[in-house]
Amino acid sequence: MSSPSPEISFLITEQSFIRLFNDNWNKVYTVFYKGTGDRELAKELSQNIFKSIWERRATLHISGRPEHYLLGATKLMLINHYRNAKIRTAHQLAFEVGYSDTDNCTEQQVLYKDLNNKVQSLVDRLPGQSKLVYQLSYEQHLSNKEVATRLQVSLKTVEYHLSSARKLLRRSLQEFIS
Repeated sequence: MSSPSPEISFLITEQSFIRLFNDNWNKVYTVFYKGTGDRELAKELSQNIFKSIWERRATLHISGRPEHYLLGATKLMLINHYRNAKIRTAHQLAFEVGYSDTDNCTEQQVLYKDLNNKVQSLVDRLPGQSKLVYQLSYEQHLSNKEVATRLQVSLKTVEYHLSSARKLLRRSLQEFIS
């Protein structure tokens, strides 16, 4: 019979944080990547986990194995990410429905159409493969894996084209974002 592993409880110091980060970054990133299929999003969520730990280091006490704590926190953050995305989508749909039903919103309608036209114009100017990958992913809501299968390209190719398209759109739409 093996004895249960001992519980570990410690305060987060700079040295323990660096070790926690170095020992667990790849594990956390892998869980996020498998959960999202998006390398950039997986990196962002991984950074957020470790940022949260660092910001709460003075009051955070980890009991048990740090890997178990991180795995639980990672799964919780992934669940929250999808829940928040679903809520954002629902709010956006409600806004669009309410938006189209309101009176005296000519200015907003013009701005909304202008933004849609600008996005469509930018998407139309994307290079062929990037345009097709973007449309399958964002307009037809296919996963990266489904896009790769449909286009018979690697998952990395899909991720590259999506990343390139997002960067171009983000840069070109700064006037609407700020």
